[in-house]
Amino acid sequence: MCNLCGGTHVVHTENGYAAGFHTCPNCGHMTAPEWQEYMNMVDQKILAAEIIFVGKGA
Repeated sequence: MCNLCGGTHVVHTENGYAAGFHTCPNCGHMTAPEWQEYMNMVDQKILAAEIIFVGKGA
């Protein structure tokens, strides 16, 4: 795992008035399979949150 981005492939920058998001210079862009795996994980988290939200009667 990269020490700069922590495996996210994204580096966050800040200056006095703005925040930026850039591709990690060490890791580069995510490959297509990495991106698909990440999106599957996000979808699972969203479904889990929806189950909790609906389960509380909201």
